[in-house]
Amino acid sequence: METGMDEPAIDLTPLQNDIARKVGICIIRLQQYEQGVKRLISTQEIGGSATTIRDNLAKRRREFADKTLGQVKNTLVSGFLNNAQDDDEADNWGVDATEPLFRMTFHAPLSGQELQDTKDRLDSFVALRNELVHHFTERFNLQSYEDCQNALRYLDTTHAAIDKQHQELRGWVETANRATKAIRELMQAPGFDDLLVFGIVDGQPHDWPKTVVVQYLKKIEQDFAVDGWTCLAEAIKTFQENWPEHTPKKYGCSSWRHLIHESRLFELQRRREHGSETGQIWFRSKPE
Repeated sequence: METGMDEPAIDLTPLQNDIARKVGICIIRLQQYEQGVKRLISTQEIGGSATTIRDNLAKRRREFADKTLGQVKNTLVSGFLNNAQDDDEADNWGVDATEPLFRMTFHAPLSGQELQDTKDRLDSFVALRNELVHHFTERFNLQSYEDCQNALRYLDTTHAAIDKQHQELRGWVETANRATKAIRELMQAPGFDDLLVFGIVDGQPHDWPKTVVVQYLKKIEQDFAVDGWTCLAEAIKTFQENWPEHTPKKYGCSSWRHLIHESRLFELQRRREHGSETGQIWFRSKPE
């Protein structure tokens, strides 16, 4: 006859409650991290006109609102942590614009190996997040005392990993905040309006290809050129009707012909009509 008695079952409720609490903390911290990354990358690029910039920023935030951590991680690596620029996007910037535009981006670029290490670390972090959110109860049998203990150790390790990523994110946010502060100071500085509206800095030599007047001259070429040449008188009329604030004097020149010559970006040609003593000035962009 057996005289022994079965050992009393272990009450797993306290362990299960502790597991539930730690899972909740980890998920909240993951959500906070994901929201922080979305805020960072949504403001990493700022652009538009005085009337559209707020709407553009709101639109960019909406674009990232429903993306997964894996998706925003890719944008973080390819954008904020890498200073490569999308040439196609840059070429199309401001096409058909009817008012002055500006665009600012800021980055915290990493070196090749450092960037790869960071990408690998973020890939592992996304995998950790997916494991916790989607496979935790598959991995641990919470009706088993041993699995409950293993789950608690796993959650402690996971929480530490999440905290480490938060620390890294704080560093990136501080970098972004410094850039934002510098942008704000720039926008409040004397002469910023000239930089924004005309693309010039008072007292500095003009970077002619980046000046707004040259951009408008090239747009006029596209609209009015005949056999590759554009009548300067037609261009002047277009400026007076559409962008009267852009004058040769604003760019330190005595005349439109002087401005075009100083830019060194265009060829000039005088054409004399039959019976005319003065003729007309025509211009075209120099071959690149």
